[in-house]
Amino acid sequence: MKFIAFVSVALLLATSCKKTPDSPAQSFTATVNGIPFNAGIIKATLSNAYLRMAGDITTSNGVTIEIPALLSNDSSYTIESGAAFASYSTDSAFKYGTHGSITVHLNGKIGANGSFYFTCSDSTKVLNGSFRVLF
Repeated sequence: MKFIAFVSVALLLATSCKKTPDSPAQSFTATVNGIPFNAGIIKATLSNAYLRMAGDITTSNGVTIEIPALLSNDSSYTIESGAAFASYSTDSAFKYGTHGSITVHLNGKIGANGSFYFTCSDSTKVLNGSFRVLF
């Protein structure tokens, strides 16, 4: 009888403990000329001047986005206006975005999420981009 009471109390305690939520996972994905791009290495830096995000498959194959420091919680930037910078790099080339858009939602001072697309000067298309980053 004592064993059953002990097990009952142990189960009650185990199910009533509060779990701390896991940190939101970072992600940085897109399609590059129709091929899925899913970054395994994600970096984000927020300073007084800019927000810079990079998603890399390898150290020489990645997408970089840079925008001015966020003035409001939800912001959109166009690449062709010069308000934002985007690039796609491979082992053999570095390609600047010439046309596209970046939308960012700031999550307090801990991170940001949003979407992007851009076309490079050599017609490489980086589409359906999305990111969730932590600073």
